[in-house]
Amino acid sequence: MKIYALYGKSGTGKSHRAVKIAHKYSIPTIIDDGLIIHQGKKITDSKSAKGEKNMIGAIRRAIFENQEYAKKMKEEINNLDTDKILILGTSVNMIYKIIENLDLPEPSIWIDVNELTTPEERKIAKSHRVKGKHVVPLAPTEVSNGIKVPLLGRLKIFLKGEENPRKKSSKKSRITKEQTIVRANYQALGSVYIKENVLYELIKYTLEKDSRVKYIKDIKVHPPKASPVIEAKVALDFDWGSKLQEAGGNISTEITDFVKTTTGIDDLKVVIVISEIAINT
Repeated sequence: MKIYALYGKSGTGKSHRAVKIAHKYSIPTIIDDGLIIHQGKKITDSKSAKGEKNMIGAIRRAIFENQEYAKKMKEEINNLDTDKILILGTSVNMIYKIIENLDLPEPSIWIDVNELTTPEERKIAKSHRVKGKHVVPLAPTEVSNGIKVPLLGRLKIFLKGEENPRKKSSKKSRITKEQTIVRANYQALGSVYIKENVLYELIKYTLEKDSRVKYIKDIKVHPPKASPVIEAKVALDFDWGSKLQEAGGNISTEITDFVKTTTGIDDLKVVIVISEIAINT
């Protein structure tokens, strides 16, 4: 089985591009936001994160964190006997969580959505997301059949078909596919605001559990307009021969993943400042 990974921040047009990428590489199966789509149809019992009532539930659905749901979807994938799967995620780490929970092979092809879209296209996609609009790579009839979310509209995309050898013209036929614009239930229910002190406590909890952290000197949460920036100053218990930069990077990744999974904050920057070390020889 060959795995393709399409990653990029929320609101950059991943779901809209997914059908075109799947068509280009002849990929029959797409995994997007907890949904498993095969040959343009939602597989049995597959559920969209957009149907969840809150952001935390949506993230857990999207990465198949629920063991019972993950087990059921693994069985469905095995029954499909598919040779290629396209997985969508907001980050490389999210892709890895999905393949871990579904016992899938590591992606052999990584696609950054920023390489497929222009800044203007990403700006438009972001404005749609701010307005609560999401694209599901399914036709409206498929969405209305089992996904309980408000439908806002439909999108038509045009794909190049195969050449017809019976015709003298070398032009390829055109295939029309439909996608659906929906509003996620967790957005329809209103906005959720997470205060800085909540982020502080989450970061403190993560650092206190880390055996590499000897003690925490300071934690600062800077909430700019775009996304929160977290700065944690720590003292480390350091093994001789280890790499400081690698240790700091691992701690930063663990904090980012935990905060994203817990709060649903997608765009987060974590800076680890190592102010002191105790070398274990």
